[in-house]
Amino acid sequence: MPVFETPLVVESADEALELARSFVDDDAQVQLANTENPVTCSAGCSQCCNQAVPVSAAEVRAIRSFIDAQDMGRRTELEGRISKTVDALQNVNLGGPVPAVGHDERTGFVDRYFKAAIRCPMLDADGTCGVRPVRPLACREYLVASDPVHCQSLGSTQIVRLQSKRDPIAGFRKVSSAFDEPEVGVLALELARTSQSAPAAKQLSGAGVVQLLVSTRRSR
Repeated sequence: MPVFETPLVVESADEALELARSFVDDDAQVQLANTENPVTCSAGCSQCCNQAVPVSAAEVRAIRSFIDAQDMGRRTELEGRISKTVDALQNVNLGGPVPAVGHDERTGFVDRYFKAAIRCPMLDADGTCGVRPVRPLACREYLVASDPVHCQSLGSTQIVRLQSKRDPIAGFRKVSSAFDEPEVGVLALELARTSQSAPAAKQLSGAGVVQLLVSTRRSR
C-alpha cells in the first residue's frame, strides 16, 4: 500500500483522484513485480487503446489541464486528434449517448466501439500515451499476462487480465458520486465537451474517502 498522510478532509473529486491514482499504481506495481505470471504489456503495445475507455469528470479535467499546459504546437495537435476521433465515432453512430456503467446496453456499445478500431486521440504515433502522467485510472490498471495477439479480440477468452481483489476505480466512482459529479463517460467523447467545471466544493472525511478506495472489492 502506498505510504502517505491521510488528509483530514477531501474537498473535491480532483483531490480524491490523486489518492485513487496512488492505489491503482501501487496495485499495478505488485502485478509488474510478479515473476510467476509476468505482465506481457509493453510500450507501443496499444491494442487496448481502441477501447471505450471509461473516465470520470475529474480525470477529464486532469487531462484537459495537462493538454492546456503543453506548447502551442502540441496542444493544437492533440486538439485536432480529439476532433477527428469524435467525427470518426459519430460517422459510425458511436457519438453518444453512451449507456451508463452497469447498464445492459453498455456491453454492446463497448463491443461496437472496439470493433470500429478508432484509436484513442491521446495515443501518439509510436503507440505510447501522450498524456501518460495523467492517463485514466482504467488505463493505469489494464495489464495482461497473455500473448498480446489475443488483445486483438475484446472478448477473447485467452486474455489473462491481472487485477487485485480490491477495486479502487469502483471506489473512486462512489467518491465522485458523493461529490455530485456526473456519470462515468467515454474518454474520447468527454474530452470534446466544452463544460469541464467541477461542482461546488464540499468536504468529505479523508479517512472515509481512503476507506472507499481501499475496501471496495471486485465482484467475481
